[in-house]
Amino acid sequence: MIIPYFKEIQHPKFVDYLSFIEAFALFDIAGNTNELKPIILKRLDDNIISKEIMAKRKMLFEKYVSSTDGDATKKHVPLIKKLLTNRIETIY
Repeated sequence: MIIPYFKEIQHPKFVDYLSFIEAFALFDIAGNTNELKPIILKRLDDNIISKEIMAKRKMLFEKYVSSTDGDATKKHVPLIKKLLTNRIETIY
């Protein structure tokens, strides 16, 4: 994964809007458009990521997105149904 972290977004006023900034060390970061192309080309040639980095990425994914165990649907469908039911009850 390549994160474009260009000069415009590096301003301190945007720090509260940046997601995963604490985990930037786990990804390839392009600081500007000149850095982006070489990073893409490098990853096309060498897409090997260490087991340690991949384990940390997995933990980050599970924290912010979903389990990687393949049970996301089972976990989220009841929650969505509950939210919809509560929303419908609120409308009527």
